[in-house]
Amino acid sequence: MSEIKKLDLRSMDIIGYTKNINLLQLNKMALTERAKKEYRYSDNKGKFRRAILLDKTRGRHTYDVITPSGKILSGPWMKKEDELKEMDKQGKIYWTSGGQEQPYGKIYLAESEGQIANDFLGIEYGTNQQGSLEVEKLFKHRYFDFPKPSIMIKHFVTIGTDEDDIILDFFAGSATAAHAVIDLNKEDGGNRKFIMVQLPEICNENSEAYKAGYKTIADIGKERIRRVIKNTEKETDQALFKNKKMDLGFKVFKLDKSNFKIWDTEQISPDKASIEKQLELHIDHINYKASQEDILFEILLKAGYKLTTKIEKKELAGKTVYSIEGGAMLICLEKELTKEVIKAMAEKQPSRVICLDQGFANNDQLKTNAVQIMKSKGVDDFRTV
Repeated sequence: MSEIKKLDLRSMDIIGYTKNINLLQLNKMALTERAKKEYRYSDNKGKFRRAILLDKTRGRHTYDVITPSGKILSGPWMKKEDELKEMDKQGKIYWTSGGQEQPYGKIYLAESEGQIANDFLGIEYGTNQQGSLEVEKLFKHRYFDFPKPSIMIKHFVTIGTDEDDIILDFFAGSATAAHAVIDLNKEDGGNRKFIMVQLPEICNENSEAYKAGYKTIADIGKERIRRVIKNTEKETDQALFKNKKMDLGFKVFKLDKSNFKIWDTEQISPDKASIEKQLELHIDHINYKASQEDILFEILLKAGYKLTTKIEKKELAGKTVYSIEGGAMLICLEKELTKEVIKAMAEKQPSRVICLDQGFANNDQLKTNAVQIMKSKGVDDFRTV
């Protein structure tokens, strides 16, 4: 009984879910070192393992085959006669010698796509101790208790996703999943992206992490991602990414209130004084603490763009302008707009232009001219916020 308890303490149950089991298609597992040892035969094409061709239980095809020594084998065979002849023609049959002379198919290691995913993972897929040492190596200190080993998460990402998928972790912790995605992209040239979600859970004030300046678990996760990216940049030759430059950038967002004051009719009394007061409050309807970047991403989300949208910061006519998705949309959040910057944006002929309404303060003529300038260049979607 004590031995069983010891094994239980070292085991881990991992449960997988799918929305529709009929649509689930798992990819092959990477071959373990133990599995590679099965490829113990070799020819001029490389290492291979044997595949059964003659099977009295599962064979479905009966015909005569003459062995190299002249014996006749009648089956039942796993392959049809024409398929077996083609294999023999291509040198893909391995004959045993002596005793029960028998043909086997050749499954080459170089052509293997891996092994079918199973429900038992050995220690080669990581342990809690390995996970702890992994984080300790990055930070030079053990700041996080019981992190998952990235090799294990990398395994699940391999069998459960494709090279362009997004991996979402709602309980990011030390961001092991992000670490695994970066490593996997480095290995196979994939373009997977990750979204890590973590509450700003406060670290214990007596912990080494807190003393080192990591006030929350989210702080540890963010720093881990930065360090993994930095190490990847040092260790990797971009030419290894199958002619695709690896995206090693990431953004950090915090859930917050809107940067725009919301008109709340429930807080307005029907009397004239109350309405006038609300109107005065909305003359400057943007939070004065909001940065251009804060406003930019809120506008993008409300316009239906993703947080991963490509953004380029440009300077037009001395003003900062954000180019979205290669110029499809231009956003200028300057508080003092000029006719020159309006013309410069119109010349780019984007599908949409958005400016701060505050940028036209006390200059209604400029705002009217802006509409006409945009239309003259074919920009019909011009908005202010």
